[in-house]
Amino acid sequence: KTSKNRFAVEVPEATDQLTVSYSVYCHEFSVRTSDLTDRHAFLTGAELFLWPVGMGNAPVEVRVRVPDSWDLQTSLPTERCGAGEYSLKAEGLDDLIDSPILAGQLDSVQFSALARPHSFVLDGLDGIPVPDCMVADTVSIIEHAAQIFGGSLPYQEYKFLCMFTDSGRGGLEHLSSSALLAPRTTFRPRKHYQEFMGLVAHEFFHVWNVKRMRPAELWKFDYEHENYTSLLWVAEGFTAYYDDHLCRRAGILTSKDYLAIVAKGITDLRRSPGRMHQSLSEASYDAWIRLYRPEEHTRNSTLSYYGNGALVAMCLDLRIRAETKGEKSLDDAMRHLYEHTFENGQGYSEESVCQSLSHAAGCDLAEMLACLVHQPLDPDFAGMFTAFGLELDESSSDAPYLGVHFKAGTTTIGSVIEDSPADCGHLLPGDEILAVAGLRVTARLWSDVFDHVASCGEQVEFLLSRRGSIVQQALTPAPQPHGKCHLVPAKDATAQQLELRRGWLFETADE
Repeated sequence: KTSKNRFAVEVPEATDQLTVSYSVYCHEFSVRTSDLTDRHAFLTGAELFLWPVGMGNAPVEVRVRVPDSWDLQTSLPTERCGAGEYSLKAEGLDDLIDSPILAGQLDSVQFSALARPHSFVLDGLDGIPVPDCMVADTVSIIEHAAQIFGGSLPYQEYKFLCMFTDSGRGGLEHLSSSALLAPRTTFRPRKHYQEFMGLVAHEFFHVWNVKRMRPAELWKFDYEHENYTSLLWVAEGFTAYYDDHLCRRAGILTSKDYLAIVAKGITDLRRSPGRMHQSLSEASYDAWIRLYRPEEHTRNSTLSYYGNGALVAMCLDLRIRAETKGEKSLDDAMRHLYEHTFENGQGYSEESVCQSLSHAAGCDLAEMLACLVHQPLDPDFAGMFTAFGLELDESSSDAPYLGVHFKAGTTTIGSVIEDSPADCGHLLPGDEILAVAGLRVTARLWSDVFDHVASCGEQVEFLLSRRGSIVQQALTPAPQPHGKCHLVPAKDATAQQLELRRGWLFETADE
């Protein structure tokens, strides 16, 4: 072993074939790791396959043997060689890594969209049927997404590799497939189904945004080192905006559903102290060390380029629509960026993103963009919504607020919100709250006890366990500083405002 991911093998000069045998432990059920049980196999190339150094473009055949009763699905060209044996062909290292393999006793739902074959490959549903509307909803998502980029699909066939289990959710995009993980109860109630279709839309939109059009720093993949870019707010944030918006366009979400999602995103942003300490550009660059490695101070020092990048995309979309009186939108900017970067064989920069946005708006958006992605994130949402006949209301509450987040199933503090009553009262991550106002609390009883004994502006005694010592601490709860946001139609909206709103929300005149 010569480094963390390299091995050197000495062979005689006359050797023309080398066989290397090795075992890989596969028992992590996610969309980015390999998992093997007696019921299924999900194999991801990046952690599984050895590859000769310097031969990234070499074609390769992979032979996979599975139990005779199993099926195998991947986006790679596949030939069944006999009972339980499959031959897969990849054009090179990138192709192999970008094509996960799912095997097991799989179900498949095949359908056509824009004259191309598609399929849902279903693993782990254990007899639970998929909704009758899922195929039609997915076809609508595909058609609306393709329309943004000119109307055609950039692949010959696409597979949604869906794995279902008792809990967990995630997705990972690939060039002509995606890996999706969801609870097997995800189809009911309706809200859960909408969330699953949002996941489908998110990973599918990556067909263009990330898998083809992507930041210049990621144009050529470096598997040896971290790949840094300050543009994940475009790659993931804009995609996160389009996943819900595509579901609205497809009719999976009503306008009311969609506006509730937007309002929740604004509420979450305003309740995140980290937005005042880290910009979206910095959050993108620090993804390797921050986003996927959260710790007790994460909420106070960082922000997510996913949901908050989606809000920035929405702000830009609203601005373009307002500037052009609804003639143009963020769709036009995305199509322009795709045509002028990916189709020219290059990745995009922040400058090229700004040029495409400004081209769509018909005015220079450089100042607005810089403010949104390089400074603390605090847009004037209410002002932006005015042009669309919408009002942003923030409801207040007199309920006592402490400002802590507990570790799951405990009353041990996982994080303390900056400048909250808990922070001002010197509660610390790791403190276990044993009692409040002399009453014993547990994870199950916490909310009931706290709500009954605590009042805003009145001091209350806490009994804590701190690093093995029993500590008494007095705190004064206060109202939640940021209320819950709601987006409601303005009663006096003008015809022009209504037209803009209907265009943004893809509403018909009678909605």
